[in-house]
Amino acid sequence: MPPPGYVASGGGPQTKPSRPRGTATIALFWGVTIATAGFAISLFNTKSVFDDVVSDGEISFSDVSKANDALDLSNALAVARIALLIASVILVCIWSKRIADNARARGVGVSSGMAAGGWWIPIGNIWLPWKELRHAAEGTNTPVNNLNLWQGLVIAAWVAMIGMGASTDDVSSVREYRDASDTMSRQGTFGIIAAGLLIAAAFVATRAIRDLDRGVTGE
Repeated sequence: MPPPGYVASGGGPQTKPSRPRGTATIALFWGVTIATAGFAISLFNTKSVFDDVVSDGEISFSDVSKANDALDLSNALAVARIALLIASVILVCIWSKRIADNARARGVGVSSGMAAGGWWIPIGNIWLPWKELRHAAEGTNTPVNNLNLWQGLVIAAWVAMIGMGASTDDVSSVREYRDASDTMSRQGTFGIIAAGLLIAAAFVATRAIRDLDRGVTGE
């Protein structure tokens, strides 16, 4: 079987493989989802430890050690989540550019630069790169239903992750432990919501990416 975009004679569109990039992007989306769920669970665990620490109104050295261990785990998972999120954005940029390039090779008026760079534009990233992917799909008669749903779920998950926050500073007094516990309760709730939305988004993203790999690239 000839590779995607191959034309035996007379010239024509020369597309390049996009499926491997799409597969790597999907894998990182699931990594972000798992890390987000783990971070949310760790926040509830840390909240429980903090509540135990202040239950009798006194803080012992052992209490502080347990609290710091739980807090260190939450912060480590927060860092891992952010690292995976950045990596996933980089990969979706690379995949989007390949899709846009392939669409251009087939005569569709798409901006490869915006398809890739649009993901890094604050606020604009909620519609600019999506618009280029949608143009690539529509110009090659590729279904856009999954792409549209993916966009909506990503926006909703992003709002939830903003409410989730990143990490918690070290605390030392009874009042600080109680305040931190309340904060973690809120963060954990947003985290569970974000994880649920990301699970749905990852499923839909898988279908949308495969739609574009097949429809635009021919894989």
